[in-house]
Amino acid sequence: MKRIIGPTLVAILLSVTSLAAQAEDAPETRQILGWLEFGIIQPGGAKVDVKLDTGAKTSSMHALDIEIIEKKGKKYVRFRFDTGYDDDEDERYDLTLERPLVREVVIKRHKKNNQVRPVVMMEICLGGQMYEGEFSLVDRTRFNYPVLLGRRLLAKSVIVDPASTFTKQPNCSSSDS
Repeated sequence: MKRIIGPTLVAILLSVTSLAAQAEDAPETRQILGWLEFGIIQPGGAKVDVKLDTGAKTSSMHALDIEIIEKKGKKYVRFRFDTGYDDDEDERYDLTLERPLVREVVIKRHKKNNQVRPVVMMEICLGGQMYEGEFSLVDRTRFNYPVLLGRRLLAKSVIVDPASTFTKQPNCSSSDS
């Protein structure tokens, strides 16, 4: 009995072959970074320690005195970014920033009340690349690192090497401001 390959199977095989060829020809554009890196947040130019956390969905950054304000009919978040809690006066930044409110996120906490956090768009320089993403704002004083990058920001452009730390200095042209 003769077997005939249907047109659907042929189309699938051709598309898989085509995708594999494209993947081999495409240059790797993702940076390999350690689970801890130095970063420069924008706006403001603050150099900070950053934890790259693939277990977190959304990025988060330290914020104090958070308030929702209205400007020209739009909601903004005014907050203070202070890295002074790490006791390194040479690398201390105390910035007051205003960013448009993107959304609010509800954080579910084990055996505690849910927490509502404002979310803003920020940019951060890691290695030689700028990344833009959503950051929830929260007091991170009790944490070791003022900025945590979650997988939404990391997924398309970073490979995290869990055995490495502080692999590259941040060096982005727009971080000079």
